[in-house]
Amino acid sequence: MEQNRGTISSKLTEDMKTALKGGDKERLSVIRMLLSELKNARIAAGEELSVSEEETVLSSYAKKRKDSIKQYREGGRLDLAEKEEREHRITVAYLPEQLGEAELKDIIKK
Repeated sequence: MEQNRGTISSKLTEDMKTALKGGDKERLSVIRMLLSELKNARIAAGEELSVSEEETVLSSYAKKRKDSIKQYREGGRLDLAEKEEREHRITVAYLPEQLGEAELKDIIKK
């Protein structure tokens, strides 16, 4: 299965190879999970996903990580919260940069 150039899936596939060669087990694990999430969404859609659809899938996964971080912190499981934070950082690296609150207010004013 050949990935389209410029898609998040293709970037993840390339980064997976790099993580595998570099022995970065945590990054490799997260990338494999993200690819799995994208594959499941592609199967559910019955067609290839657009870049914006891929972003939606990854945003949803990132939100789940954020929710887990909150729950682990509330439960006093800081070790698990830190692991989730690392996974969250890896995930959001594949998403477009989000506007800050000040930038958003500027746009609204204009």
